[in-house]
Amino acid sequence: MLSRLLLIITALVPLWTASPAVAHDDHADDVHAGKAIYNSQQPGEDPTSPEASLAAITVPEGFEVSTFAAEPDVAQPVALEFDDRGRVWVVEFYTYAGRGYDGELRDRILILEDTDHDGVHDRRTVFWNQGNRLTSVLPGSHGCWILNEGTLSWLSDADGDDKADGPPQPALDGFDQNQVGHNIVNGLMWGPDGWIYGRHGIQATSLVGAPDAPPSERTQLNCSIWRYHPVSKRFEVVTAGTTNPWGLDYNSVGEFFFTNNVIGHDWHVLPGAHYKRMYGADFNPHFYELIDQHADHYHWDHSASWTDSRDSMGAHGELGGGHSHCGGMIYLGDNWPAKYRDRLFMCNTHGRRINEDIPVRHESGYVLKHGKDFLFANQQWFRGVDLDYGPDGGVYLNDWTDLGECHDNDGVHRTSGRIYKVTWGQPKQNGPKDLTKLSAVDLAKLHTHENEWYVRHARRQLTGRHRAGQDVSAAVAELQKMQPAVNDPVAQLRLIWTLYCLDAFPLEDQLALLNSENEHLRAWGIKLLMNEEQIPAAAQPKLIALAKSESSPFVRVYLASALQKLPSESVWPLAEQLCGYAEDADDHNIPLMLWYGLEPQVASQPQAAAKLLASTQIPLIRTYIARRLMHENEANPEVGPLLVEALLQNKDPEFRRQVLIGMTDATRGWRKTIAPANWAQLAADLEQNPEETLDELARELSVVFGDGRAMEQLQKIIKDRDATPIDRMNAIEIFVASRPDGAAPLLQSLMNDRAIEAAVAAGLAAFDDAKTPNLLLNRYRWFKADARKAAVETLCSRPEYAELLLQAMKDKRYENLDLTAAQARQIASFENPALTAMLEEVWGSLQSTEAEKLERIEQLKHALSDEVLAKADTAHGRLLYNKTCAACHRLFDAGENIGPNLTGSNRDSLDYLLENMIAPSAVVPKQYQTVTVVLASGRVLNGLIASQTERSLVLQTAQEKLTIDRDEVELVKPSTLSLMPEGQLDKMTPEEIRDLIGYLQSRQQVELRRE
Repeated sequence: MLSRLLLIITALVPLWTASPAVAHDDHADDVHAGKAIYNSQQPGEDPTSPEASLAAITVPEGFEVSTFAAEPDVAQPVALEFDDRGRVWVVEFYTYAGRGYDGELRDRILILEDTDHDGVHDRRTVFWNQGNRLTSVLPGSHGCWILNEGTLSWLSDADGDDKADGPPQPALDGFDQNQVGHNIVNGLMWGPDGWIYGRHGIQATSLVGAPDAPPSERTQLNCSIWRYHPVSKRFEVVTAGTTNPWGLDYNSVGEFFFTNNVIGHDWHVLPGAHYKRMYGADFNPHFYELIDQHADHYHWDHSASWTDSRDSMGAHGELGGGHSHCGGMIYLGDNWPAKYRDRLFMCNTHGRRINEDIPVRHESGYVLKHGKDFLFANQQWFRGVDLDYGPDGGVYLNDWTDLGECHDNDGVHRTSGRIYKVTWGQPKQNGPKDLTKLSAVDLAKLHTHENEWYVRHARRQLTGRHRAGQDVSAAVAELQKMQPAVNDPVAQLRLIWTLYCLDAFPLEDQLALLNSENEHLRAWGIKLLMNEEQIPAAAQPKLIALAKSESSPFVRVYLASALQKLPSESVWPLAEQLCGYAEDADDHNIPLMLWYGLEPQVASQPQAAAKLLASTQIPLIRTYIARRLMHENEANPEVGPLLVEALLQNKDPEFRRQVLIGMTDATRGWRKTIAPANWAQLAADLEQNPEETLDELARELSVVFGDGRAMEQLQKIIKDRDATPIDRMNAIEIFVASRPDGAAPLLQSLMNDRAIEAAVAAGLAAFDDAKTPNLLLNRYRWFKADARKAAVETLCSRPEYAELLLQAMKDKRYENLDLTAAQARQIASFENPALTAMLEEVWGSLQSTEAEKLERIEQLKHALSDEVLAKADTAHGRLLYNKTCAACHRLFDAGENIGPNLTGSNRDSLDYLLENMIAPSAVVPKQYQTVTVVLASGRVLNGLIASQTERSLVLQTAQEKLTIDRDEVELVKPSTLSLMPEGQLDKMTPEEIRDLIGYLQSRQQVELRRE
């Protein structure tokens, strides 16, 4: 039963002016750096007072709520975290401006302390006031980690005066801080394994790595859970997908859960998982299917539009309040009643409440059941963002205090904010007040404490001391002494995690966990092995042996996860064992986790894949192997016959159906392809089969293998949002090549479809339509990187389009809108004086004088000394080569044979390379001279004629190879220019030029790192 709360007496002090009970330090706390703090909310729209807001809150009988802090002592509290002294660190997020950021404001970190333990802070310190897009703080030893200005950085406080010693020291950069909007990177927390974990939203793709790292050493991510190790400096994506994760915690056995928005709110973290996305496609188009949420319910009526659930009335209110969630806490404190332990709590933005969900072990993971909503704010200004339990077991809840939310259009009320404390009766702190003063042994003894807060902070304190070089051997001895006396897995894991963080749980101990009787201990044996970049060689046969007899699907899903951390030679035997469990065929997680580990191996080892296709007991794996191999058949015609042979060998109708579904799914979007060997024999056999489904599938494939697919079918695939992105993109390519009537309006209608936006933008270049350029420019800011590139290419395809593009550049409508040298030449080829003048104004001159070219060559010769080139990152150079050169030139075994083959050229000579790169058109053999092709549609193309017949010509542009019907060609105009444009090096940094030249001068091929 809910009861209306009485105000806690200590919270009745008026908070509109600084309370005398709050001790401020001597550093003028309320002097903000940057522009003065302002409210953009409409005048007269002021929040409910802290006292009235507190009085309005209702919680279950027996609970009490107090105001730990409120304005003016805290405002815009977007994140809170405890240090090892029990103090609350708070991020004040002033720069957030609703749908963007005000870069002239500055964010802050506060430290709030309750010295007399009455539930209200009485000491307040400003630790740092120079933040910009500061979203998270994580206290460590002698400083804190922060997410600030697109970086993960360390703020040092070596002297312990609670003031940052200087500017942040970035450990990682590259997190998007503009296009990402309210999906900005957030949520730092310590994992039980000593890694730092964080979150990232869907609205932008970041390229993250160490400062100054080249793109080849960075990691691409958007909506995801990620982690970073402060010692090894390794960064990796843990899970990919969902929408905007804004809550993360782990339960008593170390299983992480995160909260999310719109498409599902509860997700169990499985390393290497790829989860369902609100929009767009996974980076790997061959994953085909993504894992759905782990809750069995929604907190809103998802039969309606998610935008309707912002009103928490009616069905939305009954189900939980709405689609938007912030914060995620699994309660493991010692103040609340035992029934709340290990339950997940999250703030519901539109419901103005706290939801409670109950994780229940099910199959290979968990299903989360809907509990009773726990807290209701009962006033419209409540915006809960984060919650966490403290050293006395009470829960701290920060309230943003505003009328808007992530899509805030009515202004931001920056001068308000509250932090509430929710307790069961009057809490008692059953432990030491300051863990920093404890001995290593006393910290070890805290591992039996009922309140997990003490265990986690004891682990963090010991880990910090160990990493700083202090002797923690006494703690290690104490923890090891405690192990034999501990029976339950929760207590054992507490000890194991800390020993691991102290480098006192070696490989042999990790392998011993694989023999444990408890599934959680076995699973953690696997997870600890996966902390390495690749699972150690000695552990690989142990995992294969475990998979052969493992009885728990919970452990099997982690074995499936481990596939992604194994070399190829161990992937197949482990997968073979795991694919033998027919009972896992319908599991929520296992089939897809197996596929995510297998897919990268299938195309490179088709024989092994075909063998597994024949033996697997999991239908999804059989279908997806067939689908992936059929995709590969386009590039490697020897692959298709493997599928035909498997179907001839196995006449079981269900086996055949699963394989044929994979093959037909692969060819969706294809109009025609070459039939694999022996297909006619197989098709005849299938026609005799009484199974109607098999006959239909065979006929569909025979159409693609024979006369080709009809336009109506392609359009249906293109518009089918349930079809996989790769199938829809294939269909667009064939559709565009056929130039059907009505193509432009169809593509324009799909421009905001994130999954195919790049293919749509590229396809529109084929059609002359006055609506296209403005539609592309209006959508440009929302496009992802590949779609932006395609949009600019299309905007360069016609003079009318290019004029609007150049005007947008002149008006500086968008950040990061620029042209490559090839695109600039494309516009210049229109020979339109007005366009050329605009081009030179916004981009620069396309032509350099001979004297300028010679001067540039000499500058680069001087800069690229032998000493400098010796430091070249040739793997990064190969990546640059692939982007700028490989479309035309072949070097070693990579690239096309359009331009001269560079493998045998005079690459050792720096003069040769620079002269050809700076002045590519100085001497051009006739076969490498470009032509300008004008099409009847008005599109203008520049490239080399690769081949031609009476019916068509094949044109190699700087980006692609196009087959053009001669009936579409109005003019072919020869040129003396090289296809390689001038200015290729002008847009590169000195380091990129060094790496590219270093690669071009390599004696042998170098390994290609993933971008």
